[in-house]
Amino acid sequence: NRLFPLSVDGILEWDLDNFFYSLEDKLIGGEGRLEWRGAKTFVDGRAFPLGSYSADLVQVSKEKTTIELLTVKGPISITGILLIDEGGYSADLELDGLQEVDTDEVAFRFLQLVPIVDGVHKIKLVGAFP
Repeated sequence: NRLFPLSVDGILEWDLDNFFYSLEDKLIGGEGRLEWRGAKTFVDGRAFPLGSYSADLVQVSKEKTTIELLTVKGPISITGILLIDEGGYSADLELDGLQEVDTDEVAFRFLQLVPIVDGVHKIKLVGAFP
C-alpha cells in the first residue's frame, strides 16, 4: 500500500508462453495473456467493483515485448500499450468511464493529476527498471 494506496481484489489468470525475467540483463518478456476478472477495490471496508481486464503480451524480439491492455467488461474502460524494451518501459494508456465513479469516495484522488483530453484520462509513463 505504500506504492499504490489502494487495496484490490479479484482473480488473476494467465496463460503465458516463454515468459522470462532476467535481473542481470534487466529483461522481462514473453507471450500470452493475463486476465484480471472481478476486479474491485475497497475503501473503508466497502467494495467497489471495477470490472474485468486483459493484457496480451507479444514478444517482438528478445529485448522487446509489447503489452496491449483491454477492458473485457466494467465501468472503467482501460485501453493502451505498454512497451518493455532493454531494461526500460513506456506506457500510453487511456482511462474512460471514471465519471461513473465517485473518485473521491473510491480514493482515486491521484487521477486528478492525470491529464484529461476529450473527457478521457491520458497516462504516459517512461522509466527504467532498477
